[in-house]
Amino acid sequence: MRLATAAVAAFTSLISTAAADRAGHVYIIDQSTQPHSRDAADLSTLSPVSARLVLAQRAGVEDYHAADLELEGVLDAINEYGVKTPMFADGKDERRRKLNMMVLVEEAAQEDVEASQLNHHPSFAVSPAPGYTASRGLWIDLAKQSKPSIYGSLSDEEALEQLSKLPDSHVHDTFHISTSIDELQNLLSHEKITQKYTITAYVTPPGKYAQTLDGAWQWGSYSMPSTSADSQATLRKRSSSRPIAEAPLEDTSASSDSSFTTHDFTAPVAAEEFHSNKKNTSTSPLPGILPQCFASLSACEETTRNCSGHGSCYKKFTDNSASDTSRYRDCYVCGCKATVKETSSDGGKTTTYWGGSACQKRDVSVEFWMLALFSVGFVFLISFAVGSVWEMGGEELPSVIGAGVSGPSAKR
Repeated sequence: MRLATAAVAAFTSLISTAAADRAGHVYIIDQSTQPHSRDAADLSTLSPVSARLVLAQRAGVEDYHAADLELEGVLDAINEYGVKTPMFADGKDERRRKLNMMVLVEEAAQEDVEASQLNHHPSFAVSPAPGYTASRGLWIDLAKQSKPSIYGSLSDEEALEQLSKLPDSHVHDTFHISTSIDELQNLLSHEKITQKYTITAYVTPPGKYAQTLDGAWQWGSYSMPSTSADSQATLRKRSSSRPIAEAPLEDTSASSDSSFTTHDFTAPVAAEEFHSNKKNTSTSPLPGILPQCFASLSACEETTRNCSGHGSCYKKFTDNSASDTSRYRDCYVCGCKATVKETSSDGGKTTTYWGGSACQKRDVSVEFWMLALFSVGFVFLISFAVGSVWEMGGEELPSVIGAGVSGPSAKR
């Protein structure tokens, strides 16, 4: 009986160890917070889809992953591990915020992680862990979603080569793929990097299972931007099979759409077409979150649709601290211009001012201040009139009305 109990305990321990070894881990490294030790039993475990939503929110590209926000536990995970945004943040707070560095560490042994002291930082587990091929593809997609003007036109191989290099400038959010814990430790040893960046590191576990293409271990589906110069661009979706029991729906339009890009770790499932020509000045909203700076003049014109037809791109500044070959050396932005239209045949004109990263927002500050000043003046006038009437009504009347005035005396 004792032998049977011992065998069951050993088997249970073996299964628990295998499950732990098969889990990936996400570490949030922020030097502005105090590191703390955490018991492994208290470590939260998220599904790959929930973990992807947390990573996307920390990378600032959650708009491309909004389809899965309603899944159970996703919002709780984002509230727990996502970037905390103050409700009443002003422009100074936005400029003071730390940049984000998303680091993927491929196939690190648990003993190496423990030796690196990463367990002292906030973290959560991802189980079952997607294979490193799928994780590598997710990192490439996050980079393309965050900076379509830089990575959007690159193939996955070219983007992987760029992400394998260390960042040469510290003025933008960045993505990096590391091959070892030692390389991550080397990053953390640079004081300038730890002061500038909040580092989100996903460590994939080692093992042959990491090479599997089993769809149940993939990250799920999400939208992808397109920065092609064609007049008809597409909003693509990469996906892998999710670990659910229902049969997948077939999309007949996907097989006939030649603009899809297939990958060894994903499969396209749907497409929506929208106009995004370089010279397109339609009033349809621009997809995604526009960056504050563009690396080149052409990237600025393509992404902003030539500033929505309300201005032109120009070089705002040059970062002299970056190398000559850096993509982040030059900063191109939109310079908005006023639009003047004739309103009648007698020569009347209407001037419209524009603002925003792509000059896509109408400037209504003049109308706002006119309405605000008129409202304040009208309230003041009403208050003055009511006060005057109230003051007049509060004055005392004379004790004898008509005192000193007498009628004619009677004649006898």
